[in-house]
Amino acid sequence: MEIQKFDVAIVGAGPAGCAAAYMLSGKGLRIALIEKDIFPRDKICGDAFGADVTKQFHLLDEELTKKLQQFTNKVPSNGVRFFTPNHKLLDIKFTVPKDKFGGGFIAKRFDFDNFFFSETSKLLGVEIFQNQPVLSVDYSYDKILLKTSTSSFEAKIALGADGAQSILNKRLTKNKVEKNHYSAGLRQYYSNV
Repeated sequence: MEIQKFDVAIVGAGPAGCAAAYMLSGKGLRIALIEKDIFPRDKICGDAFGADVTKQFHLLDEELTKKLQQFTNKVPSNGVRFFTPNHKLLDIKFTVPKDKFGGGFIAKRFDFDNFFFSETSKLLGVEIFQNQPVLSVDYSYDKILLKTSTSSFEAKIALGADGAQSILNKRLTKNKVEKNHYSAGLRQYYSNV
């Protein structure tokens, strides 16, 4: 199996991986964006995007932010409400800058992730590899080698953007999920309500 060489290998093409690719593109780097699934794909998540997401889009690229503003598969959100175990409430209102698109929104991850991935796939210097779950990780002082069932990727650096079950985290760190500090998002879809 021939080894494909890159400057940066990003494992995971969800929002974190796409954001990393955006930040690194246009800097003369060869970037591999490696995704275990094929887009469009669904992702278990709460589907809520806080106001910071639009802020981060402004930092990434204003043209991308305009496309997000025009993205029709979202519903604006004015804030978030937290419920405590003793039934107290905490409301946080999202503020929207007067001169630019902002605030939070709700969007199915199926739709949002596909939108972001599609825009990322147009970037110069970013090569997309779908249906490539990373199975092994080896490294030395100057490179990292990632293997899938059909490909091998060598890079000077690898970024783990592959979520809570990150293969890079499992193979390269001693980080463990702290059950006392673990939370999850919940979504439910209703029709005819």
